[in-house]
Amino acid sequence: LLMTNDGVLRVEAAAEQRDGSVHPVVLQGAQHYSSKVWWPAVRYAARTQETLALTDPASDRRLRADADLRHRAPRALLSLPLGIGAAGGGVLVLESDHFSRAFEESRIEAIRMLATQAVTAIAAARLSSDLGVRGRDVAGLRELAADLTVKAESDALTGLSNRRGLESR
Repeated sequence: LLMTNDGVLRVEAAAEQRDGSVHPVVLQGAQHYSSKVWWPAVRYAARTQETLALTDPASDRRLRADADLRHRAPRALLSLPLGIGAAGGGVLVLESDHFSRAFEESRIEAIRMLATQAVTAIAAARLSSDLGVRGRDVAGLRELAADLTVKAESDALTGLSNRRGLESR
């Protein structure tokens, strides 16, 4: 799942299939996992806001020249744009190594609904985190303002109230 952050699509969540089940990937640095994303599909979905659902993409005549895709050779590929209004948006990219018809229309709508909920939840978590940072920023600014007020109202050498300090009382 890639989401827009500061105008750039970045990997926010990932999962891989191992031992017959799906496991979430802990992203230490999204840059590391970005190398596993097939970026032409991401850019297409982001640019056109159209769903790209391919059966056997490595043999698709339009994509045959892509060595990376031929090497990975997924049986099916889905690149799903997720525009979520004020929350931003993103692109969900899924590959199936087992089923060529993994992403049929009826499944795509269910996947879109779940992905939209994931994007909304991540956007809400970002907002909450941003509010915490802003709250600490405001507290720091209030402390600075109080220090500056004391300095403006008292003599730096003696610490006694100056004219401005006496007039404010």
